[in-house]
Amino acid sequence: MRYVVKLDRLDQRGRLAYIYLAGEGIEIGALHKPLSCDWRKVRVQYVDIKPIDELKNEYKEINAQDISPVDRIDNGETLATFDDECLDFVINSHMIEHTEDPISTLNNWLRVLRPGGVLYLVVPDMRNNFDRQRKPTDMQHLLEDYKNGPELSREGHYLEWADLVEGCRPEHIQDRARQLQAQKYRIHFHVWTPTNFIAFLISYRELCPKFDIIHVEQNENECIVLLQKSNLSGLRTNLNQSLTHQFSTTMN
Repeated sequence: MRYVVKLDRLDQRGRLAYIYLAGEGIEIGALHKPLSCDWRKVRVQYVDIKPIDELKNEYKEINAQDISPVDRIDNGETLATFDDECLDFVINSHMIEHTEDPISTLNNWLRVLRPGGVLYLVVPDMRNNFDRQRKPTDMQHLLEDYKNGPELSREGHYLEWADLVEGCRPEHIQDRARQLQAQKYRIHFHVWTPTNFIAFLISYRELCPKFDIIHVEQNENECIVLLQKSNLSGLRTNLNQSLTHQFSTTMN
């Protein structure tokens, strides 16, 4: 008799971590669901923007004992406390959609990786969650957020959230959007289907080919994507120059 074992979402994530991750790295915003890794091969620091006591207070719906320790307090979008090329892997799950400037965030995640290092991304599939009525974020929008700063598009994101995600009545949309923005509530600023997200990464790679996409896998309501840094140096300078040129070209 043949037995078929179906892996759940976390098992699938862990299987890929066992295959691809080794050395010293970080997981950003793990909270109560840190990635299962082969602890014989890896050493993981947990990074969050707040100390653990504040996280326990903010996420009261999570058992406080289940929240991962915070080894380094830092903004996961900038990783300003980390030197260039100092890590073998960077893990983040369901984070990039919360970033207001995904291109700058990817720049920083790639910046801290050593050549051959792996960026482990888990991205929700907008078709299977509360984002399903929204339109996927396109590359032009992401380039504008990168070049001009996310402040110009911020209000529009909150308005869309209040309308299409929370379903506010038309007369209440503006007030609710202002309230969320005042709270700095971390909505899904950008959303993708797996196909849209891979298209974004391919466009991003064309601007500065400093990484390879080494694995893509659909996982229930999310997509797992692994990138490997491939070039030895010049990532930040060349990438910024390439993106600036691309932005100027597309806007003309």
